[in-house]
Amino acid sequence: MNQSPDAATLSFTFDDVPNLAPCPATGCQVRDVWTRADLGDFVDSYATAAPLAGRDAAFLTMTA
Repeated sequence: MNQSPDAATLSFTFDDVPNLAPCPATGCQVRDVWTRADLGDFVDSYATAAPLAGRDAAFLTMTA
């Protein structure tokens, strides 16, 4: 969630995701629930590809 009034790129590390099993060497799968799009495999962290508008949110799932 972008709590700023300005657009911002959001990122997080997978270590910060509660109950997510450690990612394999190939990475964790990230999926955008709202657009129904697989965003790819990421190893240690994820950052939005485009900035989120101010006060906007992304709904993502991660699978180890």
